[in-house]
Amino acid sequence: MKKKRFLFLLFLLPLSSCLLIGGNKGIYDQYKIEYSDKEIDKDGLDNYLTSNDDYPFYEILKDNNPNLLENVKKIEDSYECKTYGMTSAVDFYRFSSNDCGFLNNETFVSGYNTYYQLGKAIDGYGVTDIITNKGDRGFWIYVIYSYCIEEPKTEIKVYRMHDGKKYNIKNLEIDSSKNYCFEITDKNTKDLYEAEITASYDEDGFISFEITKTNLYKEAIDEMRKVEE
Repeated sequence: MKKKRFLFLLFLLPLSSCLLIGGNKGIYDQYKIEYSDKEIDKDGLDNYLTSNDDYPFYEILKDNNPNLLENVKKIEDSYECKTYGMTSAVDFYRFSSNDCGFLNNETFVSGYNTYYQLGKAIDGYGVTDIITNKGDRGFWIYVIYSYCIEEPKTEIKVYRMHDGKKYNIKNLEIDSSKNYCFEITDKNTKDLYEAEITASYDEDGFISFEITKTNLYKEAIDEMRKVEE
């Protein structure tokens, strides 16, 4: 009886913004680009951008917009439920598209005492889909993002969380002019679909997406080899 009750309680657990699936491949979390009003780590993000040589114009941007870090929100992780011991190991932060200069729509991750940028936006949507995989083989972040509105380019990358190293999925060739999305299957693998994406912005310039998957493009991409850039 105890075992049946435990399974029933897990079934009832709310997963409104994040799909949580476990198994011998670890725990998969799929994040939608939705936003939380929870406090963000402004000091940590500011220190990262200030000290990183990849952002030489950050101080100028901040001087021109002293409220720059007010234009950042945390991506929602509402599956958090301390009763069941499930809390997010990482935080995803997103800049709005209003007055953020080269940081418009850009996404960053923090956790395990590190910060780094995920994908790139550059006049485009930026990150549209995120899946994390935490297990014995490490903590990995799968990301789909697009940039350049006039001639959109879509890319898929995998990041190793603890050091931010970036990987391609070997032999996964996509049409960069199309949109894609992930799906976690009941076999505990990640499939890749072609997708139709419609973007919308709230009054503060934060972007959200309506994503409709169309054609299955590749099954079980998590089982494909990752190659470091």
